[in-house]
Amino acid sequence: MANMLSVNTTFLHVKLIYFFFYASASCLMSYKAIFQKSLGMSPAQNGILQSVERFVILCFPPVIGALTDIRSQHKLLLTLCIFLMSALLFPGYFIPPVSDSTFKEEFNFCNSSSYNNTSSESEARQVVCNRTDDTLTCYNQNTTYEECINITGYQFTPQNLQFETDNCTAILKCFTSQLSAREPFGLTFLLLLIFTIVYALVSSPIGPLLDATTFEILAVEKEQNYGRQRMFGSIGFGVGSLATGYFIDVYSKAIGSENKDYLFVFIMMAALGVIATVISLKLKVPHHTIPSILPGLKLIFTSAKIFFFVWIVVIHGIVQSIKYTYLFWYGEGLAGSSTTMFGLAALSDCLSEVPMFFISNWIIKKLGHKFSLFLGLLCASLRTFLYAYLTDAWQMVLLEAINGVAFALPIAAMCSYVFRLAPDGMTTTLMSLIQGLYWGLANVIGTLLGGFLYESYGAQTMFKLTAALGVFGAFSFYFMSFLHLALSKIPSASTKEGKISLVF
Repeated sequence: MANMLSVNTTFLHVKLIYFFFYASASCLMSYKAIFQKSLGMSPAQNGILQSVERFVILCFPPVIGALTDIRSQHKLLLTLCIFLMSALLFPGYFIPPVSDSTFKEEFNFCNSSSYNNTSSESEARQVVCNRTDDTLTCYNQNTTYEECINITGYQFTPQNLQFETDNCTAILKCFTSQLSAREPFGLTFLLLLIFTIVYALVSSPIGPLLDATTFEILAVEKEQNYGRQRMFGSIGFGVGSLATGYFIDVYSKAIGSENKDYLFVFIMMAALGVIATVISLKLKVPHHTIPSILPGLKLIFTSAKIFFFVWIVVIHGIVQSIKYTYLFWYGEGLAGSSTTMFGLAALSDCLSEVPMFFISNWIIKKLGHKFSLFLGLLCASLRTFLYAYLTDAWQMVLLEAINGVAFALPIAAMCSYVFRLAPDGMTTTLMSLIQGLYWGLANVIGTLLGGFLYESYGAQTMFKLTAALGVFGAFSFYFMSFLHLALSKIPSASTKEGKISLVF
């Protein structure tokens, strides 16, 4: 009876650190793009910031991973990175927004002596007004007029270039914003750039360190249930995202702010990160030594299997990066949009991952690693295509239910395949390299390409083209793997291990 009630504290600590780390990470990761938008960043500027972040993720984690394998200091570096993430990022809340040069002007559109619709002098001051509900938005060639108020009760037409010249005293008071006065790479952008680099440096090694450490612990315990540990990260991410979105809405209303206030992004990230730091001190990580890292590196960079693996990892990362960077940005313009709704979408996203992570080991054994990656990329591409047809924010909640197959299954297959392919003692090195390519290089390409497509052709075209790239990547991976298998004339690993030979 005592054995039945006993708890394996090793796995308990692994589950808890997954939960609290991903809950902490979700607070900023889910809302970073719209936080930057609230500070005045454009889609292109956001793309640059996200690309810098991903470039750091590409370069830095493999170095930390190699150092970890050489020194076998998984626990020390994991704990240090989580603590630094909790301690160093809170000041980001105080980054000032982009400032506009604002002023007030009053125009008498009905006084023919001061405003003649045919005179050359008036043409330079010609103003167009559009009515949305009870607000008039007016603009001329260089100035956008915000909160335009008709202070004399005169009824303006939706496209107001029609003026009465007799018996009219209509005056329009406009609070204006001189957009040309903005500096595209001014103080706000510079501070966000520094914040983004620090964020990437301290947070990017944590995921691969945690995954590699988990596989090392599982190997010692003779267990093969990575997905059942990782699913607690999905639960934490969903709970953290939803709670953060809710507190953003409640706090913004409580302080009477017209715009969203993101204080709780930073409070919750720091608090949950401190808890994860304490838990990481309790981990029992096995020690290992490797005589030299060079033979393993040579194998990593010359293996055809790893090359094909990298191909689909990068394409999948590009498709996912469009979602992470631009979905909520686009969603702010949909009917029913709110940070609580974004939190619900993130929760739906993560809850769909939980059962998939739980059964992922069984599915991968049946389908094989490669087909699991192929299927995941196809589903991610389908979801990205459907983003182009969203009409209401609640539809995001439904679409994110695909995430179990679109993200959880391929991520489980990716991590499991890394552990299988990695040379002895180099799991963290290869895990960091692959995740650096996924979260780094692929996301650099995705955010830059997405920013260009978003501004040049619109969000819907961006989503459709990204989906097409994903479908191409999935089938090209399938073809290359099949061709390599045929040319090598070696039975596939899937057949050897009793997996269905239909796959690869």
